[in-house]
Amino acid sequence: AVGLIKYFTRAERHLLPAAGVLSIVSVILLMVQQQQLPVWKNDASLFGHEMKVNPRSMLAPYYYGKLFEESDPEKALGYYEKAHAIDPQAGLPLLQIGMVQQKLGRHTEALNAFNLGTKVSSPLAENWNRLLMLQAELGLHDEAEATIQQGLERFPNELRSTINAANYYLVNRQRPAKAVTLYLKALELDPGNSHCLKGAALCYQRLGEPEKAQALLDRLNGR
Repeated sequence: AVGLIKYFTRAERHLLPAAGVLSIVSVILLMVQQQQLPVWKNDASLFGHEMKVNPRSMLAPYYYGKLFEESDPEKALGYYEKAHAIDPQAGLPLLQIGMVQQKLGRHTEALNAFNLGTKVSSPLAENWNRLLMLQAELGLHDEAEATIQQGLERFPNELRSTINAANYYLVNRQRPAKAVTLYLKALELDPGNSHCLKGAALCYQRLGEPEKAQALLDRLNGR
């Protein structure tokens, strides 16, 4: 049942804009040129050097962790924890800690990391999204509904969070009346979203309102 929710987070977005990532790298490269340091052979040496010269920045260990996430998740976890120690109020390292812990099958640790990520002063909407998905997977429905409420209060216009909440109520809880309100809210944010049109239509079908369902399907088909 949770598969539908996972569908919408399968393609992860970069949590910092590409331009932001490039600007960070550009600044580092500029520093390298100005100091006439050797040309770095790879990203690992570049971020490793940045950790030495700027030990109070969490970005270098964070990106260093990204380099090892697939090949050595335990090593990546160590760098993410280092990033979290440098900036305990940032949601980004906690998100990655939770994802790696979940990948390693440590659900309690993953839940703790995602949950902590919702309580810091600089959270990300994805902290709530990942927490909701894992809670749904583990059948923690009371906790999942609290996560939805808190996440949408914090990020009321966040499209993916709204869609994930709608998916949860439709698929996991079989509550089409609750789900349809969330799909309609998501359609206010993204009027052409095909999944939301289909999801809302399905909700109306289950609620015995075929005319409303057909109107949404006609809208989907451009009629």
